[in-house]
Amino acid sequence: MESYSIHDDATTIKFEFLDISYLLPIPIVNITIGIGGGKVDLSTGSYGNSGNATQFWVSAGFPIIPLFDLHVGFHKVDASIHDDALTLEFNGNMISVGAMFNF
Repeated sequence: MESYSIHDDATTIKFEFLDISYLLPIPIVNITIGIGGGKVDLSTGSYGNSGNATQFWVSAGFPIIPLFDLHVGFHKVDASIHDDALTLEFNGNMISVGAMFNF
């Protein structure tokens, strides 16, 4: 489960995903691929609406000790909100850096 929010003074855009991932059986480097589906919510003052969101990602992790690795990932996110006469697109890419505990 992932949740991200983007805000300014008057607007909030929130992404929520339920993810499925697979750790490829490659020694020395931990390569993970995954997909996710969920929703995007937009709220600005008196307006609020939601739509569908999907993502694909890949990450490469480098073990530092047997159960931990440091990793870098690339996420491609596609999201849109359809209103009566308007379609809002929230598409983009994200680079992630983190640590992972493998069990």
